[in-house]
Amino acid sequence: MSTNVRSRKSTTTTSKDSNSGGSTNKTTNIKKPSTLLDLLDGSSEIAIYFLMFIYVYICPYTKVEESFNLQAMHDILIHRFNINNYDHLEFPGVIPRTFIGALFVSVLSSPFQYVVEYFGGSKLCMLYVVRAVLGFIGVTALIRLKRSIARKFGLEVAVCFALVVISQFHLLFYISRPLPNVFALSLVVLAYAYWLDNRSTVSISLLTVAIFIFRSEVLILAGPVTLSMLIGKRLKFTNLLVVGVVTALLSVGVSVLIDSYFWQRTIYPEMEVLLFNTVENRSHEWGVSPFHWYFSSALPRALLLWLPLAFLSMLVDRRALEYLLPILLFVFLYSFLPHKELRFIFYALPIFSLGSAITIARIFKQFNKSFIYKLVSIGMIGIFGANLVLSSFFFHASSLNYPGGEAFNQLHQLHSECLEQPLNVHIDNIAAITGVSRFGEISQNWNYSKKERDVLLSDYDLLLAPNATSGFDVAGSISGFTRFQLLRTPPFIQVVKEPQIYIMTSKQLPLKCPKLNSKYHITHDPCGFVKAIAFCRGHKCIKLLIVFKCMNIKLCFLFVVISTFSLLGNSEIFKGAILSSDSWYLIDKFCFTEDDATVNVKVDFRNNPNATLLLYSDLDTVWGKISTGDLTCHERVMAASSQVNSVSGLNGKTVSVDQRRARWWYFAIANCDQNTGSHYQIDIPYYEIRANNDGDSFNSLISADQQGIPQSEIAFILFFLALLIFSIVSIVFLWHRNLESKVMKLFSIVLFFKILALFVCLIYWAMFLRYESGHKDINLAGTSLDLIARALFILLLLLVGQGWTISPFYGNVVSRVINVIMFVVILVMSVAIYLVPNVTFMPSKMYTFFYDTIPGYILLAFFLTIMIWFIVLCRNSYVKQVDIVKKKFFLYFGLIFTFWFLMMPVSVLVSHFLESWVRQKTVVIFNLVVDSIFYSIIAFLFRASKSNPYVHILNMDQKEKGVRLQENGAGGELQQA
Repeated sequence: MSTNVRSRKSTTTTSKDSNSGGSTNKTTNIKKPSTLLDLLDGSSEIAIYFLMFIYVYICPYTKVEESFNLQAMHDILIHRFNINNYDHLEFPGVIPRTFIGALFVSVLSSPFQYVVEYFGGSKLCMLYVVRAVLGFIGVTALIRLKRSIARKFGLEVAVCFALVVISQFHLLFYISRPLPNVFALSLVVLAYAYWLDNRSTVSISLLTVAIFIFRSEVLILAGPVTLSMLIGKRLKFTNLLVVGVVTALLSVGVSVLIDSYFWQRTIYPEMEVLLFNTVENRSHEWGVSPFHWYFSSALPRALLLWLPLAFLSMLVDRRALEYLLPILLFVFLYSFLPHKELRFIFYALPIFSLGSAITIARIFKQFNKSFIYKLVSIGMIGIFGANLVLSSFFFHASSLNYPGGEAFNQLHQLHSECLEQPLNVHIDNIAAITGVSRFGEISQNWNYSKKERDVLLSDYDLLLAPNATSGFDVAGSISGFTRFQLLRTPPFIQVVKEPQIYIMTSKQLPLKCPKLNSKYHITHDPCGFVKAIAFCRGHKCIKLLIVFKCMNIKLCFLFVVISTFSLLGNSEIFKGAILSSDSWYLIDKFCFTEDDATVNVKVDFRNNPNATLLLYSDLDTVWGKISTGDLTCHERVMAASSQVNSVSGLNGKTVSVDQRRARWWYFAIANCDQNTGSHYQIDIPYYEIRANNDGDSFNSLISADQQGIPQSEIAFILFFLALLIFSIVSIVFLWHRNLESKVMKLFSIVLFFKILALFVCLIYWAMFLRYESGHKDINLAGTSLDLIARALFILLLLLVGQGWTISPFYGNVVSRVINVIMFVVILVMSVAIYLVPNVTFMPSKMYTFFYDTIPGYILLAFFLTIMIWFIVLCRNSYVKQVDIVKKKFFLYFGLIFTFWFLMMPVSVLVSHFLESWVRQKTVVIFNLVVDSIFYSIIAFLFRASKSNPYVHILNMDQKEKGVRLQENGAGGELQQA
């Protein structure tokens, strides 16, 4: 076996930067082989872009601080040169702002406007577009900084910087928000990049533009940064004066020229802002915070658990002092201003993140030196997971902070039949500052008013207000974030929401809009996707749609076969008897669709004539009270949406459920009479609740949150069965040649458990067709088997990543033991965290989706920990290999299956912000798709074929490791890899 060692050479030259007056070290590296670190570098950049787009999609609306730039973008895109229609002339705000940032983003967004208009999208779609474009600009600046970090501190620090940015919430969440600080932030981040590259004059130019156009406060930052450059002899004072003065004059001139046109008067906006905040000293009118607030509250919330590591970096690497000290001085100086907000020190977050990355990278470099460093490295992984969990909570709470925008959108959806009618809409101040913008004004015939004084509500047909108003009917309400609340049962913590904006209609509205239907349909299609699909259906995509429909028909037919041609029921039935010493007993929950749903209740009250069957809707004012508060029995009864008792006319009758969206309903029995004369407070010999949904003969049987899951499981059980057959054929193919592939054997076991899990779940669904109700223990068993399959697949990936049956360098004893521990822990945790609570006290009646709980988050955090260990294994296997084929294998294998580890947490995170009735089906179906893709990759990589360069097998006679089946002329022979 021959070994080729490639030497890594580098040449270093020193040149003078004529602009900065300092010396610049330029290192030219001869091209090196790609490593897993390089791939992580690229993947982390994609992840940053992806996360930013997720934030935009989930939280598209803006608040009052962002309103000027957002309305300016709207007016530039919609009204263009018709300045008289611009919003700022009617609502100029307290102080004028520059149009330059809004103009730049609008120009970049304008091509997308034609696409949106072509497909019939509304103006609301352009809100997503301008937010995404602005976010793209900011993230691109961060990526540019990250690459400068790689050149200055090394690729390891750059990758750690990206991970720190991903795991903190505020930076990526706000980077797409049209705040003046965010426009300045992009320039400041680019200035940091050039600062790291020792291109000081460019850095000073960018800081000057940010100061004189967007935010004069950047001067407090530019001072310490410039002083650092001068002390370090990276900048000449004469160059500073020339570049600073010229750039400042040009910036002021451009601002006066452009802003005077839009404001219709000679104006330099940033000068007026400076005078307002300093000479007039009125910024304190918006609140005052103590001197230490930035250090004690703002920075810990922004950087979370990474903050101590940022300070530690100044001890770990002396080069960090040059960059951290000026930023610390900036925050210290800014603390003297009484009015404080996190957005004022956004500019500090990238450099603090750099400091944290320096410390993290240094810790991992010392991984093999001692056991302590190994423990600390594992702690870093734990901090990363903890920050992800904390960021998800911040994200969830922030997504509920825009009730005005949600209400404004639903106002148009609820009254879509009246968009052509001339109606008057009044928007209360609370709604206006929590998400309402010109982008949401979909109807050209409606008159939108934001008047705050002398408002006569009788003049309006539609109203958005924080309180219900007499003379108006409440058509809907939007709840917003109030606080976090700790619970005694899973999920142990939850977000408390309360109605904040009511959507109200005038009682005279039906006269003005005769087409108005009493049953509303909310369809969210701001970007015209429905029309795009219709366009596709009418053209070349029609063949694909026909194939899909044919598959759907076949799957439905197959499901009928699986259910043994049972007679079809028409509802899900909850029935049984209740003996309880408690005064209130939760039966179960069911999610009804918005159309044609019915419920039939039959209760035998003869033993408890004072008992009551209670129906709770999922409104925060109804079920929200029950799930979050310790209420008395009478309070629980009074909170119910509907009641059925022994004298009620509803007992035994079928009642339609008329609602405007899919909604959870909770069924409970209560008996508040303490004088029952029996040991049991509740004694119901028989009850039957028959819930019927809209849909076909099967979908009508099950809860709306589960519709679509059975059909998907049928399709994927066939797919996984085909993969199992393929793997068995591969094993037999090798067996006939006296060869063995242990990877394919273990993979077959994984597929067996996956298929068994889906089959058990299908039995659960088939029971609905015969018995009109499923046995939940069967569903628990199916899910538990699926968790076992997932744990076995993780074990397979860890073994292959370590070189099992592939490389003669198959790890050491410690790493093998860690693999076993990882497998056992993930298996026990998965089954225990899911199974034990459901078997004991059935919290599934209370929560909507299991992974959207604290135990679920713990499981996902450990899942990410295993992912880090998998990356380490693949990287070590890659480094030890000499054979180029095997090096490529570990490179691609590590990259590809890292994404498999990420898919589950990502799907859960995204579904966490979807409506509660689609979360479960979204995650289940998405992960079936993901598993089918990555299982197929395993089958392809380890297929038994003489033309396959990546198949790694073991000769059963010689028991040699690292043998590869290769083509040799007409026949085949075994060659040592």
